[in-house]
Amino acid sequence: MILVVTFPTIARLVRSIRPTAGLKPVADGSRREPRISVVIPARNEADRIGPLLDSLASAPGIIEVIVVDDESTDGTARVAQALGAVVVSSQSRPKGWVGKTWALQQGIVAARGEWIVSLDADTRPSP
Repeated sequence: MILVVTFPTIARLVRSIRPTAGLKPVADGSRREPRISVVIPARNEADRIGPLLDSLASAPGIIEVIVVDDESTDGTARVAQALGAVVVSSQSRPKGWVGKTWALQQGIVAARGEWIVSLDADTRPSP
C-alpha cells in the first residue's frame, strides 16, 4: 500500500501534537523586548571594530556590548571603550582552549542579557 500525505496534512499533524498547542497568546501590553548582550572577541581589531560598535549603538534590545580584548597590541580595547563598549581583558588561556573560544567564554560569563549574540569585530549587522 502506498500512502500519499500532503504537506498541509503533515503541518496540521505536527501542530496538533506539539507541546505548545494548548498555550494561550500573551496578553497585549505584557510583551517586552528581550534583553540582549552582544559579545565580540577581538584581537588587533582597532581599525575595524568602530563601524560595528557604531551600528550596534542604536539597535533595539541591546543592553550591553562586551568586547573581549584577546591580548591586542593595537589599542583595540581603547577604541572599544571610547565607543561605549564594556571591555573585558582576556585572562591567561587554560590548557586545551583556543584563543577565540576562550575569549567568547569570558564574554559569555560577563554577559547579563537573556540572549547572547556573538559577532566578529569586522562584521556589521544589516537592518
